[in-house]
Amino acid sequence: MTKDTPPIGEETRFETPDSFGYKTSWLAIAGTSPQTVIEAFGFEEIYPAYYNAGLLFVEEQRFTQPQEPYVFVTPSIEGHVFVIGNRLLDKALPTPDENPNHNMLTFIEELMQHFQNFSFFFSYRVSDGYAWARVKDGHLQRIMMYYDSETSFEYGDLTPEEIALNLDPHAPHPDDFFNVDEDHVIELVKRWSFDPTTIRDLPPLTEPGYVCRLPWYEA
Repeated sequence: MTKDTPPIGEETRFETPDSFGYKTSWLAIAGTSPQTVIEAFGFEEIYPAYYNAGLLFVEEQRFTQPQEPYVFVTPSIEGHVFVIGNRLLDKALPTPDENPNHNMLTFIEELMQHFQNFSFFFSYRVSDGYAWARVKDGHLQRIMMYYDSETSFEYGDLTPEEIALNLDPHAPHPDDFFNVDEDHVIELVKRWSFDPTTIRDLPPLTEPGYVCRLPWYEA
């Protein structure tokens, strides 16, 4: 249920929008609206928030309340709606009891029931963790997960964009060491989606987005 309150961060409504893309995870969904995303996820606890305030909320929560499963659904930005927050990744990672509903492939396939064109990215250099996935025209093209200097999950053929960026884990690499870093992720983002590190170059985003509680956690 959307909270019947004014959007969070009225004072930020006309600010230059902040960029993101490092130490976080996000979905970039093309050709949709925030309302459609909210319905697809089944969000029930929803708080309107202007862009900078919503982004700051989920970024600060990572440090102050990391156990709280909130994400920020942005207004439409250059034809994309972004769902931002590290707790998104929880659904894509195996649980200790190996819950079959918690893995990257299941996560992406569930989203494919609602969206035809989207990408998922994760970048967190502290833990040397990176991931990306792409669905184009309703077809799952690629999933790649990389953690602690090793490929932890891979699905689909290498895309031309990955090859161009030398992101083939099976190709020869200097010192036989396949290395991924946050700049690789951003370079891939530029080729697959809209680059969120350039959002600061846009005019103010005056329509609100929504801070939402992920539905796969008990309240």
